[in-house]
Amino acid sequence: MSNSNLRKNVVNKLVQAVFISCLVFLAGCQSSQNVLDGIENPSSASSATYGDGKTLVGVILPANASGQASSTSQDYLNGAKLGVDLLGQGQFKLLIQRTDGTPKSSAIAAAQILQAGASIVMGPLDKANIAAAKSGLKTIPMIAFASNSISTSSGVYPFLNDSILGVNEAIRAIADSNKSSFLILQSNNVSSQSVKRVTAEMARRNIKTSGAYTYNGKLNLTYSSLKKHIKTISDADVVIILGNSEDVKSVLDTFKIRKIRADRTNIIEVRDQSQILAADSSYQGVIFAKLPAPSLSTINSAFLTKFARSASQESAYGFDVMAMIAGLQRTKKLDSNTDAGITGSVGFRALTGYFRFHKGGRLERRHEIHQINNKAVVLIQELGEGF
Repeated sequence: MSNSNLRKNVVNKLVQAVFISCLVFLAGCQSSQNVLDGIENPSSASSATYGDGKTLVGVILPANASGQASSTSQDYLNGAKLGVDLLGQGQFKLLIQRTDGTPKSSAIAAAQILQAGASIVMGPLDKANIAAAKSGLKTIPMIAFASNSISTSSGVYPFLNDSILGVNEAIRAIADSNKSSFLILQSNNVSSQSVKRVTAEMARRNIKTSGAYTYNGKLNLTYSSLKKHIKTISDADVVIILGNSEDVKSVLDTFKIRKIRADRTNIIEVRDQSQILAADSSYQGVIFAKLPAPSLSTINSAFLTKFARSASQESAYGFDVMAMIAGLQRTKKLDSNTDAGITGSVGFRALTGYFRFHKGGRLERRHEIHQINNKAVVLIQELGEGF
């Protein structure tokens, strides 16, 4: 099938699915822009282009990463390419800089992108390469394939989900309730950056913490690491439990065995593979956030035809970044000297759900919020139609 026929077929499917070719304002508390409308082992950055439009979009991704990392990088790029095909309407050209994964090669790539006059950049993947690339991009905004867990500089917008986004969304969902006393329990393997993100969200909601205590995630040691704080823990309206699935389970099991915080509210950190833990109806009072699965069916047929494999979560992220860029172009908010249009309270609707950026690069993604109530998992906040 020719690229032209492929583009027409998929665009028709998008239209039939109500993904129309312009930004749509959806109903909700606040509506969101629908962005779905409309080298082997180099020693330095190596360039290629894709598309023939006038608006230049820089891409900085490693080419020689091994194993899964290499596949992930390629899927980000392939998703972006499909976005150019289906949503760019001949307006965009990707300037693809494949690096050797070192900060030096990312800095070289950034210098070439700056000289070429790109309006915006997607990538790289990690803190060191993001910092090196951004220093060479000046005021050009960067949509990085990383999560909020990295600390960023102005003009860098991490795009990937992580579990703290869900914790913060759960905090946001209950911030207006009559629960005023919040306490944080952090596993000894939780980073200070994660705790800082949670306390910053609480500050934004005018919530004060009554304490922040570190616990040992091994079940036989969890109680002993917390026992001198049990009264404060028991009295708090909300306890936020941070840690991996085993850590969180050790705290919940300790609460259950010791009859601590029965029927009280506990917000837990969960990752996508840990929903079974969160849905255990024996953990009364637990609140957790669940991110919707990406709408891969929207692009899978076209992705399979073009790249001979099914679309992935990573390709959906790449597609969504390109779709957001196309939306900014349509609304005349794409400018190499400003982040206007990227940040704001409205946000975007995409394959990976609703998201928005705030100044300073902070990402929010809309989640469903569930609570275990009377041995059942109850939905207490729907995704809605925006933020």
